[in-house]
Amino acid sequence: RETALKNLMLFFQKPPYSYTMEEILAFTDSRGVPLLGQYSREDLDGFLQEKTSAGDASLAEILVFRDKNEVRHFVAKEKAEALTVRLCEAARKPVKTSITRMWYDQLYAYSSSAAMRTQNDFEALVENECRKFAPELYALWNAPFMPLLAHESLSGKLGAVSAAGFPVFAHGAVLPLSGLLMLRRQELLTDAKILLPFWYSVPVLSAILAFFRKRRGAKHRRTERTEAAAEAGVSAEEKADAPRNFAKTVADTERAIVPAGSSLEAELASALAQWNLSLDAQNRKNQEEDVNSLIRDYVRRIQHTLRSQTFDADRVRNLARTLADAPGLRPVKNREALYVYIQLYILKLVKHTARMH
Repeated sequence: RETALKNLMLFFQKPPYSYTMEEILAFTDSRGVPLLGQYSREDLDGFLQEKTSAGDASLAEILVFRDKNEVRHFVAKEKAEALTVRLCEAARKPVKTSITRMWYDQLYAYSSSAAMRTQNDFEALVENECRKFAPELYALWNAPFMPLLAHESLSGKLGAVSAAGFPVFAHGAVLPLSGLLMLRRQELLTDAKILLPFWYSVPVLSAILAFFRKRRGAKHRRTERTEAAAEAGVSAEEKADAPRNFAKTVADTERAIVPAGSSLEAELASALAQWNLSLDAQNRKNQEEDVNSLIRDYVRRIQHTLRSQTFDADRVRNLARTLADAPGLRPVKNREALYVYIQLYILKLVKHTARMH
């Protein structure tokens, strides 16, 4: 049994580094004999429970993240950077090809997009393409433990540069996907322009062709302009509605977490009283502020990942569970009350942010 469990742990040191529960159940030893059978399912569940629980000085030995289908992926903490590199290597070509082709089509139609002009819009485009072509990488990049790994890189517990030789973290934060995939906006735009017929690079010819194209389809163009104007209006309206949509998402999340008939503040006070049991008033106040400060710092680091499309009760619970297992909070005895408190305080902070916008 013990040998089989050691063999199990060795799998997490080997490519592809990330495994689902289905894959873990199918592990075999060097003779091809299934490991499940050499240990029981109860042994496996207990082993994973132990390894995915944080210790006193660091994150858990095995980290867990979920993909868009809510399938759990397990990766050894020391291999998280290697996994990121591996997934980036696989994702770079399809994401780059998709964006280049998209921009080529736009330029060929004498059009352009905001992603060609501004870095923020380009980052959003890369994220969207990564979600489509590299869902596991996107899930890992968004995993709640990644900011904590980045923070550990500052203290030297993790290297700031991956084994492959390029950085995954910088200044205590996870690099944007464009950086991880080594995609530069101007280079992609140049690549798209190179694919265009040669006359697109000759201003006079390009202007003449654009003129005759417009004349040939004048009526069609007028219709298209009308539709484009309507679409632009919708896009502008949607952009203006983004803060309102996020506020609505936060309100829906609050209703899912806070029991009916109660309030966020009431539940916060109740959870606080259950985990903060110090008899000394000043100690209670200090402990509360220490925990609140840790939560605030964590939320600030992940603020850019909070969007109306991905923010819900499950996301809050995942963030809270990760933070509850942080080394600084391990001494708190009532773990469940602390977990509930962290959920509620995260919700309070995000709710305040939504109101500010």
